[in-house]
Amino acid sequence: ELRFTQASLDGARPNATPEAAPLWSKINLDSRMGDLPFFRGKGCDECLGSGFKGRQGLYEVMYMTPALRRHILMNEGAAKLQDAAVNGGMLTLRMDGWLKVMKGITALDQVIRETSAT
Repeated sequence: ELRFTQASLDGARPNATPEAAPLWSKINLDSRMGDLPFFRGKGCDECLGSGFKGRQGLYEVMYMTPALRRHILMNEGAAKLQDAAVNGGMLTLRMDGWLKVMKGITALDQVIRETSAT
């Protein structure tokens, strides 16, 4: 699956404001994740004050492992399939989003908005 978030504008990435902690908890991350800094563009004339320019893809990548194949052949439910996929190294949309937030590529609220149903 592929979804898009707004891409942070290079050079406009100050550290996050204190509102970051409620956003981290909103997506059920480990409490230690709330201490990590993240970035959000402060806005400029080039981005019309939004702090964003362009779009950035969030990608979901799943490897077909022998364990996942067994779960599929046994016609198991979606929850078991997802657990097996994640245990086999699957990168979910939200995981990819977290990585891009920590690298300053996009903003946490963008990832939450695009992955709230996943």
